[in-house]
Amino acid sequence: MAPIKSSLARTVGKLLGVGKDTDLSLRGDVQSLRVATAAKTVASGGTKFTSGDQTYHLYHTSSTLVMANDGGEDLTVEIFLVAGGGAGTDGGGGAGGIRNVPGVTLSAGETWTCTVGAGGNPSGGPASSASSRPNWSPGSSQANDLVGRHTDFYFQPVSYPNPKYYRAIGGGKGGVWGNGGGPGGSGGGAGNRAPSGNGGGANSDNGTPISAPNQFGNAGGACTGSGEDFIGGGGGGAGGGGTPGNTPEPTSSRGNGGPGQPFPAYASPIIGPQLSIAGVPGPEVVAFNNAVGSNGNYGGGGGGGGRNPGDDSGTTGGPGGGGAGGSGNSSGTAGEPGIKYTGGGGGGGGFNAPNTAYGPGGGGGTGIIIIKYPT
Repeated sequence: MAPIKSSLARTVGKLLGVGKDTDLSLRGDVQSLRVATAAKTVASGGTKFTSGDQTYHLYHTSSTLVMANDGGEDLTVEIFLVAGGGAGTDGGGGAGGIRNVPGVTLSAGETWTCTVGAGGNPSGGPASSASSRPNWSPGSSQANDLVGRHTDFYFQPVSYPNPKYYRAIGGGKGGVWGNGGGPGGSGGGAGNRAPSGNGGGANSDNGTPISAPNQFGNAGGACTGSGEDFIGGGGGGAGGGGTPGNTPEPTSSRGNGGPGQPFPAYASPIIGPQLSIAGVPGPEVVAFNNAVGSNGNYGGGGGGGGRNPGDDSGTTGGPGGGGAGGSGNSSGTAGEPGIKYTGGGGGGGGFNAPNTAYGPGGGGGTGIIIIKYPT
């Protein structure tokens, strides 16, 4: 006679919805059940979602990622950090630096701080004032306001640099009339009066070179040679340098912002809808989607500002959120801001010399943090 299943075994099997290796019987045979274990909430924080076979934590503002303290296993993740872009002045602002690091280990019970870098602020200096704009010299309070802020991901309470501290460097400021661009994750473009000098260097934290794996940044465009009638250099982008604002560059490409770097795992069809869920205003989401696109471009450099007399046409921002540079028309056109959540550099403002009119530079785009791991 076949053994009769106990009511307990039948109930457990039905509730769990699992198959059996063997059953418990009234004969007292010791047999086993395959029990389905509910998935643990290993990590929490940010806007958490799944796409395909991956789980994401998205941070468009600063917060924390908390690992469950239940004696569970370590979690191996990929981190994607985009710093704030630099603001434009005459030269285009450099894009915020990017770090994309796989194989980062998060342990049970840890709390990781997520600090999203802000874009450089052009209101730190009087962008439309001809008399004071040249005073935006390196080291001044106005110049410091123009620099993009770092994006950090770290386990408390260690300090940078540390094996459990990851940083993307803020973008460099655009250079002003007669000055080179500022250093940063990507460097700012030089000012629009030759010889303003070189564009700002990349992967540089306040002038200190930083060598770190999986970081993306490039130098800003120069404005060298002789004469004044040139446009500002383009800010560097995560995927390429900004173009110079003077000859021998062709007129059509002078002062354009450097291109961003594609990261398909963080493309707009994946990230854009989650920004909406996180409460980001609709126009900002649309701008983000247009800038990042299906290729996942982040970190475009800002275009340099035009100049009249000379080349008074505007310039283009780098694909991936860089703001376009303003033209040197009668009043000087403002540079466009970098796109939020891309780390794009702000465009330089145009300058009209006969009217002594400066257009304001555009602010840098804020950064973003995304953590990704297999579901």
